[in-house]
Amino acid sequence: MKSVKIVEKKEDRVTSSEVTAQAEVTSVTRSASGLHPGDTIRITYTLSKYDQPILGGSQPDLLREGGAYPAFLDKTAGGTYAPAAAGYSFKLVK
Repeated sequence: MKSVKIVEKKEDRVTSSEVTAQAEVTSVTRSASGLHPGDTIRITYTLSKYDQPILGGSQPDLLREGGAYPAFLDKTAGGTYAPAAAGYSFKLVK
């Protein structure tokens, strides 16, 4: 990750973290959006932390600046990328 910006917002019983990351693509296994190694992309997503646990799917990991991650992403209408596999978006599953 080239850079990661996190903006937190507390509302009622949930803290939302809006994550915006700039990343350089180092390798591509499969891409429907035409990504190539060397491309720089912007990844945006929101994490929600509830005061009390709730039922539901897993959330993506929080990206860290300088980290290298496998990524399963969808291209948005605005040209940014978003996690495509919920809690497994930045993990290699074998």
